[in-house]
Amino acid sequence: MKPNAMIAFPVAVLAGCALGAPSVPVIGDDSDLAILEGEWSGEFESVETGRRGRIFFVFDRENDSALGHVLMLLDDAVSAPQPGRAQHAHQYIDFSFIHIAGDEVTGTLSTYQDPLCGCQLETTFRGTLRAGVIRGRFTSVHLDSGKIKEGEWWARRRRSQDSR
Repeated sequence: MKPNAMIAFPVAVLAGCALGAPSVPVIGDDSDLAILEGEWSGEFESVETGRRGRIFFVFDRENDSALGHVLMLLDDAVSAPQPGRAQHAHQYIDFSFIHIAGDEVTGTLSTYQDPLCGCQLETTFRGTLRAGVIRGRFTSVHLDSGKIKEGEWWARRRRSQDSR
């Protein structure tokens, strides 16, 4: 498979999945929102948990809203079968809120179930936008135990626009 086809395939799959995602508010000043407009795709990884995945969202400035998902890819070692829990090769997680102020992008994901323990997780993220790429960190909190796990993420604008 050609390198461009290898990149286009996961993005096309994620774009199709994003159509079913709920629209979420994107908050910020008009000038900041203009910088965020467009299609974004990227990846995340947590060395602590061994989890990784893909990020995809589309921001529509006319409606001040975004559609998108985080796709958590579960490796066999990470997703070892647990009694009484359905096992999946991946898990889609929706965004619930996105905010931009200057070059800082923050937000939250919808609460989701941890594939190993079955408990609920809440994830927040923060990143810096420069030259069409957002890079940052995320924090996931187990709502039952209060345990915190962290990782890194990035997303790149898919079409050329003004950059910071």
